[in-house]
Amino acid sequence: MALTVTLDVLLKKTDLTIAKLRAINTLSLKNENIAEIAPEALQELSSLRELDLSGNQLAAFPAEVHLDNLRTLNIGDNNITDVTFLRNLPNIVELVLAGNPLEFSDRYIAASLLPKLRTLDNSENLQFDEIGRRYDSMLLPELQAIWEREFSASCKAGMTAMQLAALTAAFVDAIDAEKLYGHRLLGKFKKYKIETLAKTVVANAQNDRGAKVRVAGGQQFRRRAAKRRKIYENITLPAVPLYEAQRLLRCHSKSDSATDHRSQVWRCAFEPNPDEPDVTFSTVATCGGSTICIVDCESATVMKRFVQPNEEFYSLAWTTVTLEMRSGRWCNTNLLIAGGKRGIVYLIEPDNLVCYGKWTTAKLAISSFAVHPDSPTVVCCGSADHVVTVWDIGVPRLPDYEHQRRKLYALKASDEVIHLAFVPDTGHLLAACERGICSVWRISALDLKADVDGGQTQRSSDFEIHLPLSEGVQTDDDCLVDGLAMLSDDIVGTFVASRTSSNLSTFCIWSDAF
Repeated sequence: MALTVTLDVLLKKTDLTIAKLRAINTLSLKNENIAEIAPEALQELSSLRELDLSGNQLAAFPAEVHLDNLRTLNIGDNNITDVTFLRNLPNIVELVLAGNPLEFSDRYIAASLLPKLRTLDNSENLQFDEIGRRYDSMLLPELQAIWEREFSASCKAGMTAMQLAALTAAFVDAIDAEKLYGHRLLGKFKKYKIETLAKTVVANAQNDRGAKVRVAGGQQFRRRAAKRRKIYENITLPAVPLYEAQRLLRCHSKSDSATDHRSQVWRCAFEPNPDEPDVTFSTVATCGGSTICIVDCESATVMKRFVQPNEEFYSLAWTTVTLEMRSGRWCNTNLLIAGGKRGIVYLIEPDNLVCYGKWTTAKLAISSFAVHPDSPTVVCCGSADHVVTVWDIGVPRLPDYEHQRRKLYALKASDEVIHLAFVPDTGHLLAACERGICSVWRISALDLKADVDGGQTQRSSDFEIHLPLSEGVQTDDDCLVDGLAMLSDDIVGTFVASRTSSNLSTFCIWSDAF
């Protein structure tokens, strides 16, 4: 039978007096079949620092309860659907929400309400502040423009609280009618931000006659004239210089034949400087046909070629690991990972052109690789059988290149995987697929250290992004995401190609906002 915790029930359960209840620091009511907690029961816990309510049937936490000393709250495995009660618990440092029917947005709302939060669902790698600041910087100028255009004249000095509430509600309704910045998967977070910023705008109109509006975090935005800004005006892309072709090389032809016009170059990747990860050399690895070439771009010379008969290479990637050399010293070294039509992964040490490992990872062709930005031995392999396989390829030991690999995960994509990319700041893996869809998973450092099932079960995507199609494209089956790249740490570029006409292809530039 579900339990309602009143003050009397709490006193009986803890066998304490009210005076002693007010002095306790830790309270656990986990797995007690609790469906409701009376506000007065919690309000007496004025000294409480840790509260565990996990494994109950709570549909809500009393919104009127203020616990200023509370630092740790575990409310996991309940029926909570709203987290705005957290605004009255501002000093929480550790929070557990997992196991509740919450939306993706609720984690962002929780982080926005808790300025001291360090750990959410046992993860310390929180990336929510930057997203919140981005929403502030994108939305506030738009809200200010709507306010100046439609509501500024209606705001009079001395308005009652009821009049201000009605004006704010009308302001929010007008904002909702506009197509403002925001990721569709963060719709609830966007609505929360709009309501919070709208109250800020109205309050400043009443109380601040100056030219600046302040929001949380100390950011300032000047009031603007009633001029709309489109979303792409808010995105700053890195400068791209103009290049001219200097030389043309035919290095993937069968038997070096000048008459071979069928072999295609599918992928290229510049070699990273092993001691400076953000810098690349002038050497580039290319793959196509049965050949992988390492080319010096400055001299237009094919320095090395790796040939695998009966293979057609579709993809490759560089990674940098630290090897123990024969002399006993440690040295950063680049390795090549390659694959193609046969679904086999090849590990290649390029200096000596040694293929020291290969194994079958997919039933169909491997189309793309992505190396985890924080774990250089963790490699994702995207394939045509709708699966992304995640491997830890280990580090080879010289002189025999002995190594151990292990399969971590099998990720189920929405369709055939064509390209892969990691979002550096958040650890999200993007898989560009057929039918104009990007499947997305979050692969954090904690995921990689946790016990894994070796890919025995396929993990579905955390969410999918359906990219916009050209007006002439009739169905999703007519297109594929034929290009995917990180233009900066938080801006993604995609190319959605039509199968029927090149005139119907679409370039999309969007912010990750995960």
